[in-house]
Amino acid sequence: AWPLLIYQVIVFGIPEIDTMLVGSFLSVQDAALYGAVRKLLLVVHAPLLLVGVAIQPFITDLHVHGDRERLSTLTRGMATFVAVPSLLSLLGFVLFSEQLLSLVYG
Repeated sequence: AWPLLIYQVIVFGIPEIDTMLVGSFLSVQDAALYGAVRKLLLVVHAPLLLVGVAIQPFITDLHVHGDRERLSTLTRGMATFVAVPSLLSLLGFVLFSEQLLSLVYG
């Protein structure tokens, strides 16, 4: 039972530890705002995750076959492709943060 408890604490506790720390040092309102913004910022990170999962087999195949030129072209192209929507969503969060929070959370 102890190993399962330790595993559960690690898997479910560590990803939320930053929110717990913010909650212990700041007010309840600030911690709630931090938690809300943290969840919204997944929109910025989502394109990177999706593209990473989608091109992973291609990266492996190119690496196994030693095709470093195509591997380099693929990774640079995907990095550029992912950077555009991530930067646009980040810019939207920076410029329209209050409006976005009001729209999403009321």
